Amino acid sequence: MNRLLPFSFALSAALLVGCATPSPSNLQERSANTSPDVRSAQEVMLSKGFKYEDFGSKEAMRSAATMVAHLGSEWQHFDRWSHEILERKADYLAEIHERDEQVRNVYFRGGTYPDGRHSNGALGRYSSFTDREAEFIRAHMEPTSCFNEDGSVRHYSDYADAETRRILGHADNPALALVEWRKAERLLGEDLSWDEFLDHQVEEALARHGGVYEDPEQYLLRAPERQKALYRHGSYCTVNTPTKHVHYVLNVHFQDVKGSLVAAVVDRVGWSAAIEMAEQVLAAQIENPNVITDSLWQNSHTGGDWATPVEPLPAFIGRAKGVAPQHSGGMCSPVGRPKQKAYVNIVDETADPMATTWQCLPWTETNWADVARQIVRESKPLKKYMEEYSSVTNGYSVPQWAYPGAGYSPSQTTLRMRDIKRDGGISATTVMDRETCTTYAAEYSNLATWTYPACEALSALAEAFEDRSEAIGTVVQARPVLTREELSAGMHK
Repeated sequence: MNRLLPFSFALSAALLVGCATPSPSNLQERSANTSPDVRSAQEVMLSKGFKYEDFGSKEAMRSAATMVAHLGSEWQHFDRWSHEILERKADYLAEIHERDEQVRNVYFRGGTYPDGRHSNGALGRYSSFTDREAEFIRAHMEPTSCFNEDGSVRHYSDYADAETRRILGHADNPALALVEWRKAERLLGEDLSWDEFLDHQVEEALARHGGVYEDPEQYLLRAPERQKALYRHGSYCTVNTPTKHVHYVLNVHFQDVKGSLVAAVVDRVGWSAAIEMAEQVLAAQIENPNVITDSLWQNSHTGGDWATPVEPLPAFIGRAKGVAPQHSGGMCSPVGRPKQKAYVNIVDETADPMATTWQCLPWTETNWADVARQIVRESKPLKKYMEEYSSVTNGYSVPQWAYPGAGYSPSQTTLRMRDIKRDGGISATTVMDRETCTTYAAEYSNLATWTYPACEALSALAEAFEDRSEAIGTVVQARPVLTREELSAGMHK
């Protein structure tokens, strides 16, 4: 099982509130001037040094331009769609301030936390602390705030560091914390400040894990308690936005097009020039992107680990997980990377344009047309989803299987207990049932006839990616793996 990344819990928490649908005027505004322009894309390709013969024919180059144009169109859609998140930052800040105060009040007085946990309150009516102890608890054990002292949004890593130490110090249970603190003082034979006690708790936890972690700093970064801290950050300090699956499709198409363009000219201009030409063509497809789009775009270029940029915080806008191997497409796809290269948090080897091994389709007009059609087929419902479903005014959770993603499985089934005893005297029976986007929406809205916004678009997108997986599986089995040197020699053509 993969270790949970920061905010991964936040993604799984359904925010089933705010059922508004964006108005037609907003939809039209977001969709304006984002139609694919194949002719313009082809002119850009020619201006950057691509030639018809690189693709095999004028028709093949037109297919490549079609891929480029639709990629640019969906990124422009995303740029308009995600800009709403930036416009709502003030609202998000107000919401998190309110939630931050709620957490503090529940901790001291009792009640229910935003994540559903109940507390009687550290200093509620059932507490028996002395005045001195109560004063100490107020000063040192309160929950970690989502904000720094200057009022700026606290970075999730800083929050996790502080909350992990707090959890290790048993601050959620002040009575236990005071007992353990006094026990540590007796063990060490000296008085300890609260911070010194927390340092001691980290050292004790490090020792219990018997050399698994090198030092206290590494333990704080990887401790089991940190996952609980990150969960709390996701529950208390972020506002979810429905962008994760959109990121995935954008990344897939980016790598499809980039790999295909690089392969088209690498035998004529070499690797460095081929990559530069491809990146120049792609960069021309979107101008002046917002900070969210720009961060994701740079991640697609590098294959790095992308996270919410600072500017829109506390809005949580998902994580781009890279490209799953089974979804790598295009005319040529990288399938391996240099072993000697030092990679830090690389999300997927297939996102690397410098990969050592590649697989390619036969270099024909028909295949160029087919890969272009595949991207067009997937791009249309993706853009329709962004038109039908606002990035900020809806809060429904989308199940992972309802759209393409790194964890997508077309054979998802669920177990349900159907209780018909009251009707026919028969005991409950287990029924295997494949859940769909629509049935999921109805179940979690408590409205049998209600459908999730953009269910049709998501279903079309999932179906298109199922076909992609089948097609790519055939290619992987049938086509040889080529080295960089073989591509340089034009053997893929």
